Amino acid sequence: MSGAIKRSSSPPSDIFTPGPMPLYARVASMLRERIRGGEWSSGSQIPTIDVLRESYQVSEITLRQAVRTLSDEGLLSSQRGRGTFVTALAAPGEQFPVDIALEQFSALDKSHRIRILRRDRNVGPPLWDWNPGSSAQSYVRINKLHTDGKGEPYAHFEMHVESKLFARLPPRSEEKDKIIRLVRTHGGVTVASARERMTIGIAEFSEANSLGCSVGLPVARIKRAFMDKSGLVLVYGAITYRGDRLLIERDFTNAAK
Repeated sequence: MSGAIKRSSSPPSDIFTPGPMPLYARVASMLRERIRGGEWSSGSQIPTIDVLRESYQVSEITLRQAVRTLSDEGLLSSQRGRGTFVTALAAPGEQFPVDIALEQFSALDKSHRIRILRRDRNVGPPLWDWNPGSSAQSYVRINKLHTDGKGEPYAHFEMHVESKLFARLPPRSEEKDKIIRLVRTHGGVTVASARERMTIGIAEFSEANSLGCSVGLPVARIKRAFMDKSGLVLVYGAITYRGDRLLIERDFTNAAK
């Protein structure tokens, strides 16, 4: 058997503090850190459930959920009668810059795809938790996934496009290109201002299901609004990125001078 089996020290005192992340997800995070940090090398056996239960002072059910989470991520593999082993560590997934100048207005890489999940016409404006501008009477709501070259989703989009503006876009063009790029090319309108908000959280069940990740994985939630000269919101996007696939890249050279 390769790799030494080590017991962890006592768990952090705040592991049991109530919070948005389930207890099993917090335990999974600590186990993930031990794997990523090299304590448990590729191919090595991790401690048994009984040893981990003693170390982390949590129930067997919680530990099995944590181990299952890491197994779903491809970090662990359980072998009947032998134990649980660290799998060959895959290279981190490709990260995608979300800077508005790089990501939002550029075309998709040829290896990436857009998967439309649902279109709803003549819907009202989204429920604002901020006030980027005035709302149109009617929008087309589009739910979609952006996937990488392997077909794995890295971002979920819920887009609202002003209905008359959407009608000017080429039919089904949103299946092949980014909506704001289509608006600039075919919409016949001028985007006079754009605002963005980003928060960091953990994946809820529906988000985890869409993005193919574990509940509790860090995610970035980005909201973007694009307005015309009058302040009317032409396009609004609520986007959730997997935290392990996200790269924030900005050039602030001028601000640093």
